[in-house]
Order: sequence, then C-alpha cells, then structure tokens
Amino acid sequence: MVKNNFIFDRRLLFHNSKRYQHQFANYNLIHHQIANKINEDLTFINKSYEQTLEINSKDDYLKSLLIKNKIVNNYLSTNANTVCDEELLPFKKSAFDLIISNLNLQFVNLIESFLIQAKEILKENGLIILTFFGENNLAELNQAIYHSENQIYQALSPRMIPTIDIKTAGQLLVKAGFINPIADIEEIEIEFCEVKDLLNYLKFANLGNILNKRSRKFFTKKLLDSLINYYQNNFKNDQGYYLATFKIITIIAQKK
Repeated sequence: MVKNNFIFDRRLLFHNSKRYQHQFANYNLIHHQIANKINEDLTFINKSYEQTLEINSKDDYLKSLLIKNKIVNNYLSTNANTVCDEELLPFKKSAFDLIISNLNLQFVNLIESFLIQAKEILKENGLIILTFFGENNLAELNQAIYHSENQIYQALSPRMIPTIDIKTAGQLLVKAGFINPIADIEEIEIEFCEVKDLLNYLKFANLGNILNKRSRKFFTKKLLDSLINYYQNNFKNDQGYYLATFKIITIIAQKK
C-alpha cells in the first residue's frame, strides 16, 4: 500500500532496478563520472577505510576503483538483486566507517530518517558520501515538457522529480547529527544524437519518473512529437547534438 504523503513510489524504483539491470552497462555514463569524483575525493582525504557500505550500487565500478587505489578494504555493496531500502537500513550499529550512496538520495521519501539511520550504523568518526540531483537538473527537458503539455493539454502533469538544494542538504545532515559537511555541485553536460536517446537513457539508468502522483495518461505520440520538436529547435549545439545538463550535488560529512 502506497502512503499518500510519500512523494516516490519506491516499489516501482526497485522493480525498475531489476528490470533494467541488464541494460545498465550501456547507460552508466553519469553514474561512472560521479563514481570517478567520489574516488578523487576519497583519494584527496588520504585515509583507508576498513568497512565500507555502498548503498544500491548499479555495478562494481566504484568498488573496483576504491579497492585498486587501496582506499577501502572490506566492501559491501547492495544492488538490484540485494536491494537495500534507505528508509529501513538492515545493519547493526557502528558497522561501517564509510557509507556511499551514488545518485540515490533524490528518490528517498524519508531523508531525515535515512540520515539518522546512516549515522547509527557508522562508527565514530565515520564518513558518509552522498551524491544526488540538485536544483535545475535537466533544465532543458523540464522546459520542453512544460512547453509541450501547456500547448497540448493547457495543464501540467508531475513528470520531473523535485530536487534538494545544496543548502538544505547540508542542513539536513547537521540536523541528523553529522558534523563538518562539505558540499559542492557539478554540472555535467551530455550530448545525445537524438532526443529519444536522452529519454531512453533516463529509463534504462533507472532515473525516470517514479512520482506517486505521476500522470497516468499515456505519453501520447502527439505529446512526444511536440517535446522532441521543441527540444530540437532549442537545445541543439553547433555539432548537431542535443544537450542535457545534469546538476549533481556531492556532500561529505562525518559522524561525531
């Protein structure tokens, strides 16, 4: 049963994760770019972690980087086959000295609860690294959807997920009891050959619409054609590619 006050349908999220897992190797660009950044951040910190948890990883890319660079030792990563619900973490207190969540937080309903639980399963002075979509993520697609739905339906449907701004994210971590939060936002611009390639990317990377209040209307050919036409007319670069701008926040904090 879905609780009406929850923003996201997490059962759908987990279902899609399993359903599209075999496709992820072709749609891993954003996840891997951010994994590279996490690796760089941990390399800069220059510390070795004995017990590491990566929550709901899509593959072993980040794990292999951190092990190769001798940043981590024992590494537990949950994935599509062993889903770890951020809203109910099934681990003992003080079990890990490093927790990583790469592009998951934007789909969590109970963020404060997750952060409190994460602090509980961290050892003293343990570190948490979170990456997630920030405000104005995929502004081009948002604008195209807004224009097309207004033009066809004279109304808007919930199709783009709400995002957390960088200041609020830091405040939530401090409220949960973490200290020394450090946050930054990165803009990653990706070129797609066709607008449909972007839509497929979001689908198979499991970054699509899982809002409980998402529109149950079919994405009609008329709406899709309007969206594609608007995107083609407004977001094509000089090389003939269609641009999509991802805004990704990375925040690192420590348990007291």
